[in-house]
Amino acid sequence: MIEIIPNWHPVLVHFTVGLLFTAVVFYFAYSFLPERFSWRQQWLHMANWSLWTGSVLTLVTVIAGILAFNTVAHDTASHLAMSVHRNWALPTAVVFITLAIVAVRLARKQQNPGWIFLSASGIAGLMLITTAYLGGEVVYRHGIGVLSLPDIEADAGHHQHDHVQHDDEHRGTKSDGHDHQH
Repeated sequence: MIEIIPNWHPVLVHFTVGLLFTAVVFYFAYSFLPERFSWRQQWLHMANWSLWTGSVLTLVTVIAGILAFNTVAHDTASHLAMSVHRNWALPTAVVFITLAIVAVRLARKQQNPGWIFLSASGIAGLMLITTAYLGGEVVYRHGIGVLSLPDIEADAGHHQHDHVQHDDEHRGTKSDGHDHQH
């Protein structure tokens, strides 16, 4: 198997979030689109397939997340952040998997989702956004799963993204008196 450093969770989670959020958007679009639109039913199919696929992938993502939780190097502050993320992720996964089961039953009975299902989807979507935000905090604020961080102090003043300065360098002029060799 291909080894992803540090683990598979960051790869899988993006698909999970994308599919589940797409499902919520299409359930709302389906629900609020007037019945006279012929492609309204296609949006329900899109929502269902996104939910079903995302929910199956959620199981794999949660397993990878648990493995990551138990294997990545972390300190006390990052452990707390990972715990908060996990405590949101697990109930969010349960809600989406439950919605997927209900959606399968509705589809088999050829029934359309009602306002209770739509409300639960909206709540699940908010839970998903919160969980994703907390996961981002774990990576970007605490550096979990990041193998190395750039040494900004050692590179101070030598790598800037100022387009005017960049243009001046290509013309052979220095606009600020610093040597900008890379």
